[in-house]
Amino acid sequence: MGIVVLTDSAADLPQPLYDDYNVDMVSLHVYSGEEEYLDGRTLQPQKLFAEMRQGKIFKTAQAEPAVFKEHFERYAERGDSCLYVGFSSGLSSTYQSAVLARSDVLQAYPDWHRRIPCLRISSGGQPGLTTRSSKERHILTPPGL
Repeated sequence: MGIVVLTDSAADLPQPLYDDYNVDMVSLHVYSGEEEYLDGRTLQPQKLFAEMRQGKIFKTAQAEPAVFKEHFERYAERGDSCLYVGFSSGLSSTYQSAVLARSDVLQAYPDWHRRIPCLRISSGGQPGLTTRSSKERHILTPPGL
């Protein structure tokens, strides 16, 4: 049983940091016209910025509850606790998606340990808090997670 630190792609961590800090990530959706991308997975910042410089318009959308539910169920099945370090609920509906998914997963896994605090942080503070949480995960032991 371990502790998983989960964040969303608004954290804008470079892929090596996700790997180095063992952080899991849920992608936000990015749209340009009819094209749909998963932030940090099918669309990398370099491509996004290059296309924006050429005048392409992008819009973002929250990660759906079903995506969070997949992650949360996987953690609960393994017996892993979870700390979600997410984008502010005042700026995105992604936090609400995580809360809805948590409720569903708790019905099947009522003893699953998790924390999904609304941290009210933007993408400017999210990377630092995510990596710090990962480094300090050993002090986040259940049930005080």
